[in-house]
Amino acid sequence: MKPYHGCVVVGNKVDLAKERHTFITAEDVAEALGALGVFYISALKDPYDKLIQPLKTGLEERHA
Repeated sequence: MKPYHGCVVVGNKVDLAKERHTFITAEDVAEALGALGVFYISALKDPYDKLIQPLKTGLEERHA
């Protein structure tokens, strides 16, 4: 199983996107790709459980 095939990671480079006039929201990307959801997480501030939530959601969906 390769769960990463259904994943999209969007970084926090909002300033660069605005500078190039290519700003889009994570929700727009998720809807266009048919993603399971949007997860706002911080690798520096959030606890481990929140960091792995996107992986858990993807695996749960595959086994549903």
